[in-house]
Amino acid sequence: MDTYPDNATVPVAVWLEFLAAHGVGDAVTGRVSQVAPFGAFVEFGGGIYGLLMRPCWREEPEAGRGIEVRIGVVDEERRRISLQPA
Repeated sequence: MDTYPDNATVPVAVWLEFLAAHGVGDAVTGRVSQVAPFGAFVEFGGGIYGLLMRPCWREEPEAGRGIEVRIGVVDEERRRISLQPA
């Protein structure tokens, strides 16, 4: 079974700080931490991750590389961030 990043383990203060600094539509730079069959996980620091779904890719992201993306949707209750290409 594969294990994927989960923002639920991030301290509430870190999560709220990220949300205060970044909103829907903002361009952010992160690092591709993992590529899965359904998308790429992008880490923004502090244990915060977003998911760039495979259908959104212009080309396949490479784990460990920097990437610029836009925040598409933030699900505050489930602590999930959906990303779009920048």
